[in-house]
Amino acid sequence: MIRNKEFEIKNKKLFFKANWNVRETEGYHFDIDLLVFMLNKENKVNKNSDFVFFNNLSSDCGSIIHHGDNRFGSKEDEEPEKIEINFEKIPKNVNKITFWGSVYKAKDRNQNFGQIKNAEINFIDESNKKIFNFDLSEDASSYIGMNILEIIRTNDNKWILRTLEQGTKDDLYSIVKKYITS
Repeated sequence: MIRNKEFEIKNKKLFFKANWNVRETEGYHFDIDLLVFMLNKENKVNKNSDFVFFNNLSSDCGSIIHHGDNRFGSKEDEEPEKIEINFEKIPKNVNKITFWGSVYKAKDRNQNFGQIKNAEINFIDESNKKIFNFDLSEDASSYIGMNILEIIRTNDNKWILRTLEQGTKDDLYSIVKKYITS
């Protein structure tokens, strides 16, 4: 993935997926969580339900749907952790959507993306075509959180995808605090 690459989204739906291999060695299992924040002009969620993740599987408007937490990784034939984005249902007060991958309990377990075999994030269109792929095991190896990309609403109501590739050593709680005020 190339940082700060931008292009217009013309799809009605996209899928944000995380894949990684099941841990085959001793120790805690690896768990990559997908996080999506629907943000206003102040880069904050309008309400807590605008943050979709394993404990809140859908935004109130139904535009963002988490298809379930995969806590152990995938074998070849298994479905990865996945979030669906329906652009036709996104409320007008949402100006940006930001997408994160995070290692669950990374600090407690002393884990990072580099320890997880074949960890990747994919954006897929409705026809199952990859829009892009991000290799977390390689490109985010020392981090426990990664702001993969953002999708921004333009003044003429188009959606522009911008790749970010911004890694952090912040845990899930610290990431959430950036976007939720209450």
